Amino acid sequence: MVQINKGGGPLYDLSKLKKIGNDDFVRKMILLFIKEVPPSVMLIKVAYMGKDFATLKYLAHRIRPSLQNMGISRLTWEADEIENLAALGKDSPGLEEMIEKLDQVVSQVVESLKAEFKL
Repeated sequence: MVQINKGGGPLYDLSKLKKIGNDDFVRKMILLFIKEVPPSVMLIKVAYMGKDFATLKYLAHRIRPSLQNMGISRLTWEADEIENLAALGKDSPGLEEMIEKLDQVVSQVVESLKAEFKL
């Protein structure tokens, strides 16, 4: 099921995962996402606050496949842009806002997944 966010667009879309595997596989991937991505987003925020752009770049790159697999299209551009801007090694306009959006949307997705899959 595709969840709808407050803006009207899809919050996530599990159809890609469902094409790859059965319900057990999809559930495992959801649990892995919930376990791994929110802590990574927190580390992204910490890296940004500490101006550790190498870590910021690494973490943004690391979560991008998870966002794509979960069909979180709202964050594809932001994850790419966070990684690209972090590669510059300095603070950039809009970087903090993109990180905040990443945090908010991931939190919404986790909350929705937990409700939908009774986790």
